[in-house]
Amino acid sequence: DKLEADLRWSPDVLLEGTLDLTGPAGGLFSSLARLDVSQSLSVNLVANGNIAEWAANGAAEIDNTPAFEFEATGENSLIDVDATTHLQPHPLTRALVERLGEIVQTKASIDLTGDTPIFDTLVTADRLRISVNGQPPVDRNMAAKVRIEADDPNQIAGTDSFALSQLVVDGDVTYASGGAATFTGDIQGSDLRASSVAASSVSGPVNVNFENSVLNAT
Repeated sequence: DKLEADLRWSPDVLLEGTLDLTGPAGGLFSSLARLDVSQSLSVNLVANGNIAEWAANGAAEIDNTPAFEFEATGENSLIDVDATTHLQPHPLTRALVERLGEIVQTKASIDLTGDTPIFDTLVTADRLRISVNGQPPVDRNMAAKVRIEADDPNQIAGTDSFALSQLVVDGDVTYASGGAATFTGDIQGSDLRASSVAASSVSGPVNVNFENSVLNAT
């Protein structure tokens, strides 16, 4: 195993430097990454600049096969990130290929100009699209608008107990500093088929609250 890193970070610099990691099959880094005993790992990262003008890129390979890569640029505390995750190489994500497809794309914008970072994120796969649009904090609580679009959601869930051609969940999320999170929105589905139910469309409000490790949904 080999790790060479020369990195520094601060509020003004963000992250600057280089990292190169090599983990042979059966070695420490490959084991920590939960790889199969026969798989090797390599990771590289390059970042330079400061909060006024910044750039970074990196990649991870498993057995010389791309597993993850990203590029990021920043200007005046505004950061854009474009990342690609390949699900097939890693044993923990390989089972998701049948549900989501082989590739998951992530695009994110991060606004660091205020006291609390605001994120806009879009995650896309063959059958799934998730967008999270960060909002200014409300009473110091983080807030975001969330939209989830799923094609063939029963395939994503890995079950044949129901069939639904499309599912859309759209609403608002708030997250308090104490750990409580709430979601309030609407859910819509089309072409529902189950053992005792069939409908061309289904829709209605949904409210979810998570607090003190307890999840409540209505």
